[in-house]
Amino acid sequence: MTLARADPSPETPAEVAVEYLLVRVGPWEFAIPCCQVRRLCPRPILLPVPAAEKWFAGMLVLGGEAVAAADLRVLFSLAATGPPLCAVVFEPEPPIPGLSLLGILADKAVDTVRVRPTDVVPPRHMSRPFRRFVRGTWHGRSRPVYLIDLDAVAASLPFPALQDEPNPARGIGT
Repeated sequence: MTLARADPSPETPAEVAVEYLLVRVGPWEFAIPCCQVRRLCPRPILLPVPAAEKWFAGMLVLGGEAVAAADLRVLFSLAATGPPLCAVVFEPEPPIPGLSLLGILADKAVDTVRVRPTDVVPPRHMSRPFRRFVRGTWHGRSRPVYLIDLDAVAASLPFPALQDEPNPARGIGT
């Protein structure tokens, strides 16, 4: 799947459409800015980590590399309907000490869409458990799509054990 960064047309910044990757988590659709996505992994292979917190799904195996993976279903307080069918890998900003990449698990990658910033509305009066991870809502589909703030997701994840002990696997201790 090719992920474009932004519309190259000479429009004003408020009119420039941004490409988003749509993922499904439970019954909800979320949008992740494609410019932050480093890799999309269908059917991820996870190595379990003993005594890990529930949100920490394990280490995502990427062709011999390992990346810490968080389960969005747990973070967002949503029921899991089965094993996650995709993982999205991104670089946390600001960087998390000891982590160059971070993976988030979702039920399914749905599509890519182009959304103009003027079509995104603030998530006012939203009582969903995942509210603190949402930077806006887009109503361009049959149901609302919530724009994930990956920085808020990364900042909410306590990784003290990973910060204390460097690991030679890519994504940890680099």
